[in-house]
Amino acid sequence: MPELSSMAKRQLKRIHPIFLTLILGCFAASKVLAFTFQEANQAYEDALRSFAQSDLKAAVLYLKNSLKNNPSHLPSKILMAEVLIAQGDGASAEIELTYALKHGADEKRILPLLLEAQLLQKKYEQVVASNFPPGSNARLKSQITMLKGRAFVAQKKYVRAEQIFRQSLTYNGNNVLAILGRAQVALLRENLKQARTYAEQALAKDPTNTNGLLMLANIEQMQGHKEAALTKVNEIIALNRENFPALLMRAGLLIDKGQYQAALLDVTVILNQIPNEPRANYLKAITNIALGNEAESDATIKHLKTVLTGVPDEVMQENPVYYYLAGVISFGQGEYLQAQDALRKYFDINKEDTRALKLLAKTEFRLNEPFAAKSYLVKARLINPDDVETWSLLGRAYMATEAPEKAEKYFLDVIRALPRESAGRLDIARLYLSTGQVDKAIVYLQQAEELANAQTDKGNLYLLFTRAYQDNNQIDMALSSVEKVIALRGQDSFLYQLKGSLLGLNGEHEKARLAFEQALTFNAGNYQAVLHLARMEMLSGNIKQSNKRLQQYIEQNAPNTSLMLELGQNYLRLNEPANALTWFEKAYAQDRGNNQALIQLVNYYSKLNDIPQALSLVEDYLDRFNKDGEILLIAADLYLKDKQNDKALQAHQLAVKHSEEKAAALLALAKTQVLFGEDDNAVTSLEKAIVRDGRFTQAYLQLIDIYHARQDFDNAMSTIVQLEKVLPGRQLTTVLKGDTYRLNNQYARAVSAYQAALKIKPSQQATLGLYRVYQAKEQYQQAVDLLEARTSSYPDDLLSAVALADSYKALGELEKAADFYESLIKRFPNAPVLFNNAAAIYLALKHFDKAAEYAEAAYARLPDNVAIIDTKAWVETQRGNYQRALPLYRQALALDVDNMEVLYHLAYTLSKMGRSDEAITYLQDVLANGQAYAGKKEAEALLKSLQP
Repeated sequence: MPELSSMAKRQLKRIHPIFLTLILGCFAASKVLAFTFQEANQAYEDALRSFAQSDLKAAVLYLKNSLKNNPSHLPSKILMAEVLIAQGDGASAEIELTYALKHGADEKRILPLLLEAQLLQKKYEQVVASNFPPGSNARLKSQITMLKGRAFVAQKKYVRAEQIFRQSLTYNGNNVLAILGRAQVALLRENLKQARTYAEQALAKDPTNTNGLLMLANIEQMQGHKEAALTKVNEIIALNRENFPALLMRAGLLIDKGQYQAALLDVTVILNQIPNEPRANYLKAITNIALGNEAESDATIKHLKTVLTGVPDEVMQENPVYYYLAGVISFGQGEYLQAQDALRKYFDINKEDTRALKLLAKTEFRLNEPFAAKSYLVKARLINPDDVETWSLLGRAYMATEAPEKAEKYFLDVIRALPRESAGRLDIARLYLSTGQVDKAIVYLQQAEELANAQTDKGNLYLLFTRAYQDNNQIDMALSSVEKVIALRGQDSFLYQLKGSLLGLNGEHEKARLAFEQALTFNAGNYQAVLHLARMEMLSGNIKQSNKRLQQYIEQNAPNTSLMLELGQNYLRLNEPANALTWFEKAYAQDRGNNQALIQLVNYYSKLNDIPQALSLVEDYLDRFNKDGEILLIAADLYLKDKQNDKALQAHQLAVKHSEEKAAALLALAKTQVLFGEDDNAVTSLEKAIVRDGRFTQAYLQLIDIYHARQDFDNAMSTIVQLEKVLPGRQLTTVLKGDTYRLNNQYARAVSAYQAALKIKPSQQATLGLYRVYQAKEQYQQAVDLLEARTSSYPDDLLSAVALADSYKALGELEKAADFYESLIKRFPNAPVLFNNAAAIYLALKHFDKAAEYAEAAYARLPDNVAIIDTKAWVETQRGNYQRALPLYRQALALDVDNMEVLYHLAYTLSKMGRSDEAITYLQDVLANGQAYAGKKEAEALLKSLQP
């Protein structure tokens, strides 16, 4: 219920359309004094007096007595019609008036009342088509014309209504209701200045006219002049203590002033007479919440929901504000689908109410439909382009619909419009956090902190600080921020859980454990804290204790999929895949909408290479949840493995649309586009990813790789400079510059860049870049010197060690290379590349048995690698085992049909087998390709020797 309170207070400031609707009702209830006739009996006189005093119930009783004694008494019939009109019963009033007209009543007396009755029944065309009765004077013509104007207002034909009200005033310039009709049209067209002028004109003619006073009060409220509005409303209530529209408005104004008890008194006056009046019940709920009367407010809201549910559709249509109230109540209670339904019905009737459009947008946000929210907000902005709240909401809509630049524009507009308020800065900080611009986010959060006042949710502010500092790897600052939230909000289990996570990131594991345990003291059902503690036990090597904790929670509480998944992971760590699968399946059976459970099952089947089963699970899930970006990415990967390339690309595109992590999804799409040779599309995807997250390093790196592959070195360097602005002073960009110079054969610049990078940090990437320059320039000794120094300082750097062995080979020091590989194999016995490269060295040394032994060892460890298959086959070819080699080449080409080195080796083997024609065909294909590869010269020589 507290949520309804804050929401309700905001909505009250914009509740004026409710009172506008009531004003229209007041017009319908205007009292035209009935003629009195000497022959009327006392019952009629009593009824007339009661009607004049607005005591409608008493008037009805007296009239029933009068008509009981004289059923054809025309004055009683006419007065009964007036009472029925005042009660809003137009249909019954029309019956009484039709009777009176047929029985001789003067049409000039009946027609104005009949038109009012028809207005209540929405018979607008009949009202508009009416004619003046014969003998009508100017006063009557003015009255009838005014009623026609009201019909045009109801039809939303405001231009025509204005014309008709002006015509009414030509007949009678003192017709106050016609003047107020013009004020009403101006108000509906949001011309408050003109509306005020007309309302004041009406009051100048009739200072006690409650309709005019109420309209003027309404205008004052809309213009933010709350005290002036209150003064006018007080005047109305002084004239009539039971003027319900005025009481409703005063209650709203008093709520804004924090005078809740006084507001409750006004609302109670209404509810004593009309217990089911929706607006009064709504205000009663708000006041009781503010006064701390939760039980009373809950009962009122429950009653209001019952009332609104029971209101017939035709009544709701006649009073569309009831739809709005139903939407407000449902929204406040978190019933967003019901709120959406009610607000859409209201919007269908009143498409110009920006208040409703904004609440509809907020509802769509809660339903995770940001595009729908955006459409409503665009309409709201067209109606009122200067509404700052609409700007703020539009910023959030664009933020949620992949348009961060537009979101930024609106948030900056809010900040400029409200320079002393923190809300706009909090919004733009959220935007910058979502796009990876953490430093900017922190700047705006600091500004928001300086501007914070009593209205600022400081807990939310410091939570944003916590996230920003965590994202920026400033864990101490994040911890300080979360401590501030704890100081504000007290014993909150989530906050201690968050504190524990931060302490864990900071390496303070014992303090983290205590924080998680404290979180559980505040909420024993906090499964996230249980999960963290279980993981800490697992990481300390006590997996069984971790499992015990998890199973104990599951047994004592409702089944929890996250804990089931953790149990499954633990069993995988214990190398018990059957138990792991059991828990994964239990988790997914418990919640078939849980994508993490699905991911574990997919990973399980993927490791078994059962791609069809994995795909079956994913496709079944996506049939039910087709907007899950994370699963769409997994589907794309599975389709690639299953060679369903079109479906893979389609899944990637859908993932971009629906993923929360747009930049990551765009990167994945780009990688697939590169795989399919769609480099231009990949560049576009990566540029979008960088716009989405300016600090997304992987997107920059992929883009640079594409430019390198296309030999587009200018764009590569431009992208590196762009990345350098994001990561100033980092070694990475210096190495990338070296790579660009090297690939462009600018070796001197490349050497300078790599050496500069090595001065920043002796990294593997810079070392290998410099090695490749030396290799390209055939400066093998410099390469050896560089790599020996590297491997001496970093003996576990396997890539540098392999490069060193390759440099020994380039120098012709094959025995030294072989010995070095032997030493590496002892240290890294499970590295297939070492066995493969050693086999090639022994083959060059013509140690065929040793070469065969190591080639077989590499193949046993990595049987689907083309280079390893080719080495094994080439060893067999050199040993003369052509029949053994041939199927290996076929296997390699099945995996990589365009591998030129494998094709040359196959052609050579075929030539040795006497199959020269086949060999020539392969060699011609190899040489026609134009691709550079090891053995190209040998291929040319072999082809020449085979051709006649």
